[in-house]
Amino acid sequence: MKNSKIILAILTLIFIVSGCSNVKVTKLDSVSVATLKGPSSMGISKMIEDNEKVNDISINYEIYATPDIIVSKLLNNEIDIATVPTNVAANIYNKTNGKYKILDINVLNVLYIVAPKDMEINNITDLKDKTIEVSGRKTVPEYVTNYVLNKNSLIDGENITLDYSIDHTTSAQKMIVGTSKIAIMPQPFATLAIMKNKNLEVKVNLGDEWTKLTSTDLPMGCIIAKTELVEQNKKFIDNFMEKVKESSLWVNKNIDEASIIIKNLEILPDENIAKAAIPYSSIVYIDNEDMKKSLSKFYEILNEIDKDSIGGKVPDEKIYYAK
Repeated sequence: MKNSKIILAILTLIFIVSGCSNVKVTKLDSVSVATLKGPSSMGISKMIEDNEKVNDISINYEIYATPDIIVSKLLNNEIDIATVPTNVAANIYNKTNGKYKILDINVLNVLYIVAPKDMEINNITDLKDKTIEVSGRKTVPEYVTNYVLNKNSLIDGENITLDYSIDHTTSAQKMIVGTSKIAIMPQPFATLAIMKNKNLEVKVNLGDEWTKLTSTDLPMGCIIAKTELVEQNKKFIDNFMEKVKESSLWVNKNIDEASIIIKNLEILPDENIAKAAIPYSSIVYIDNEDMKKSLSKFYEILNEIDKDSIGGKVPDEKIYYAK
């Protein structure tokens, strides 16, 4: 009888403990992280260089030149964590029925209007009747550019001409040699063009224009992770993101050292370009409610411009990870 009571008590305790937790913890050996060349990978460059384990878990980093391969791997559920443009994060979430969550915003505005110094462009309305190159068809640069222009009564094909025919690298090259006169360029390409052609300068910060119109920052990059990973290994995710935060702060505060790492990792070809670009690359760490507030407004605007840009609809609140 006594043994029976002891067994019953143990079983009851097991039931109570298991019933109090719905979180299943999965043993991890390694985690894959895909990141984009540019500000996203610049922000975590210290982490990549140090290559430290997190919670005794190895991190395998891969750096890609464009988001295309990353998107393909995400859709095939092949990547654990990735840095992606913010509209891509919403697209992936909607197309995979919530298989990835957003952990933080890691890059704000990196879009600038670049033109020769002697060209009179003091504000957005000075672009009227001009032709502007915009690299990034069907991407955030296009959506942001059109939103800002349209709110200033500038309509492509009517009183302004936008040329989307080239990529970031080609746009920078054309601005350097002078075959293009005005371009909307992201960092670090804007810095690269200005360093190579001393007659160029930034005329307008599109992020500032966005903030004037929306009263929010312009969130351009973020970090996402598999929902399954997030839910089953919360402690790892929290510690990993703490490392992300530390790396972002370190890069912004230690520009000279960070520039060498960024060059060595082949994120950028030259440490001097990295050194000049870091202050304008808007490398940040924004999570929780501030992240949600900024992105929800952004997604509402993108939904009005082009629903397909975010996968057909504004993602629900489950897309956001909360600590």
